[in-house]
Amino acid sequence: MEDKAVLKRNLMKKLILVFILFQLISIRTVFAFEDVIYFNVPISGSKTEIYITKPDGEQIKKILVNGIMPRISPDGRFIAYLEQTGFRESVKSEPVFELALADRDGNKIKSLATFLHNKHKDQMRVAKFRWSPDSRKITVLEYLIGVILKDNLRHIMLLNIVDVEGGKIKNVHQSNVLSQYDAAISTVEWFPDNKIILFSNTRTISIIDIELNTSKVLIDQGFSPRLTKDGERIIFLVKKSAEPKSAVGIWQYRIKDGKKENILDSELYFAIFSINNTSDKIIFQGIPTLSKSGEITTNLYLFDTSRKKLDQILLPKGQEILCPMFLKKDNLINGICHNIQKEMIGYCIFDLEKKSLTFVNKFEKENESLILNIMMGSCDETWR
Repeated sequence: MEDKAVLKRNLMKKLILVFILFQLISIRTVFAFEDVIYFNVPISGSKTEIYITKPDGEQIKKILVNGIMPRISPDGRFIAYLEQTGFRESVKSEPVFELALADRDGNKIKSLATFLHNKHKDQMRVAKFRWSPDSRKITVLEYLIGVILKDNLRHIMLLNIVDVEGGKIKNVHQSNVLSQYDAAISTVEWFPDNKIILFSNTRTISIIDIELNTSKVLIDQGFSPRLTKDGERIIFLVKKSAEPKSAVGIWQYRIKDGKKENILDSELYFAIFSINNTSDKIIFQGIPTLSKSGEITTNLYLFDTSRKKLDQILLPKGQEILCPMFLKKDNLINGICHNIQKEMIGYCIFDLEKKSLTFVNKFEKENESLILNIMMGSCDETWR
């Protein structure tokens, strides 16, 4: 009996650790657009394949080999992804990835220069990238690896913009981060006008005007910002204390008048959330809990911003959805599913109305470490 209790406690510790890792670095390997989903499947070593499927899990098709982080352009014509082009000179076992462009069926069109200087290929790593709304530019957030600035013990992080047609690179922002995790939880998002970028690090939320080359801090305490579809509000999180697993509140910032408002004063801990297409609902998952009877429970939470109402959504027993995200249909949630009892992980669709869960792809236990590494290296917060 005691051995079983110890096993449950160890499982719980492992589960919470995995959960926190996912939350901290904003993991994302799936990108949804209209009625299709692009996702990564590990093969062996550092190699992966990119597949396309529909939200019901049917018609899976392999489209690209040796690519990660598929991101389809807003006009639906292109897929940008990271392609392995070799290995770092200083660390031969560590792959180098560069930006590539393919058509929607996975036929490679060309490679896109990502780094400002050739030496950066060996010194820097891409943390994440985002298409502009007009599909003409891509922001690339990259950070210095293996080298620390001696004056302040920080790593350089660059925000560059790549012109898709001409291939030119422009640096629009430079900052310093303490670690690669700080770089991974930094976020980048375009405003609808294709001129302003919403940028956040671990402390502040700013806007960057790429034409005027100016930046302005809007929010001096907050993280994980999301821009509503109309570009009029920023939804963001604020920690209640300095503790690692501090409860967070959901806030909104109105662009027009600069007013900040706490719209959910929760006692829950989370770092990733998704806003639906009409910007009136927010979905997130709370941290797993262990009951007195030894049962591990994980719950989704749906927050109605107009009614200020928080609903708890029970998942099928033994399942959790890491990083839940709305698809185009607001009743469908896409995410990374973890079957706690079978220790199985994969991509899934959850129907909020039917309370049904469908696995799009499953990875067996023996591939778990490889899968987690691939997911942790593929970052994107919003699937619009």
